[in-house]
Amino acid sequence: MKLYIKSILVLIFSVIITSCSSDDGGDEMVTPTPQETFGNWSPDFTNQTSNFTQTRTGSQGTEQTRTINVTSSSSTSSSTEEILEEDINDDGDLFEDIEVITTTYTGSENLGTHQITSYEILEDNDNGILIGNEFISMEYGYIELDGREDFCNTDNRYFYYILGINSIGSSFNDNNFFGDGYLVETEILLKGDNLDQEYKLTPDQNYNLPFTFQVINSIYNQEISSFEEYESWEESHFIDSDGDTYNDFDEIVNNGDPNDPDIITDSDEYVSEYFCDLNGNLLLEDDNLITYMTFYNIDNGDYGSGPGTEIFTVNTSIILNSSSEKYLFKGEGTTESGLPVKIYFNGFISLHDFTSESSKSSKKNRNSKNVF
Repeated sequence: MKLYIKSILVLIFSVIITSCSSDDGGDEMVTPTPQETFGNWSPDFTNQTSNFTQTRTGSQGTEQTRTINVTSSSSTSSSTEEILEEDINDDGDLFEDIEVITTTYTGSENLGTHQITSYEILEDNDNGILIGNEFISMEYGYIELDGREDFCNTDNRYFYYILGINSIGSSFNDNNFFGDGYLVETEILLKGDNLDQEYKLTPDQNYNLPFTFQVINSIYNQEISSFEEYESWEESHFIDSDGDTYNDFDEIVNNGDPNDPDIITDSDEYVSEYFCDLNGNLLLEDDNLITYMTFYNIDNGDYGSGPGTEIFTVNTSIILNSSSEKYLFKGEGTTESGLPVKIYFNGFISLHDFTSESSKSSKKNRNSKNVF
């Protein structure tokens, strides 16, 4: 009996021990599944300009892909190689007019934006003049103060300048050159209010320069396109009704009486009758203009003895850059025979006769044209 009870107890303990051992062994075999991680999407959005596909691979070898939609918008602005300080077309100068194109690209999936800047040559400029198909290089320039003019009254003071762009050099003295070459001579009329105290151009001020014919046509409703038509208009407009050699406008602005021969001739008091109405009021609305532009062939230092080639300009301007101290003079036009003209000069020029009191007399003493 005792042996039987003992056997039962042994069996019960064996079952209990086996059961406990099985539970512990089950807990050790259960392991959690690790979470898969992914790296960065590739390729980067930087420099992408159209739709593209990105991929990435997970730590357990899973590969994911997605399509990125790229949209773009562009803006443009005008500049120059000189401002950009970059020779865009690698031609050895910084003269070109440039269009700056800025394109902004935006990527989907919150990738943000990036920009790409490109350049387009608007005008391939070189120092010189293009007449028809012929280009003549001109690397030198000078400007001469050549007198003053008061129009209608002494409050309307203007100054004349001779600008010479040429192929010989900047040394210039009273129309004297040495050697052979070419010259573009331009007479410019600038309002005194727009000049500095030394009668020089105000730095960084853009002087727009309409041509004489444009100004007269606008004021007097004319269609003048040649100097012959201009002279004919002068004869019909400035009438000398009393035959005393002074036209009526001249007498009105200087003494108030169109029939009074005792006109003021003192250079300090005399005013020009140009651009005045019959009451002596100024009709001129432009602060600056070109009175003439002539292309000359210089032969052994001599020019001006022949007729030269007259150029009627449009879209012409001059500006003095305060930082570089260079002058930018550019414009377009046509010759009397109808050939297209483009002129461009960007560089240093010499100043001539800016301290001579004789050059500041009220009646100019010019060596070529006598427009006004």
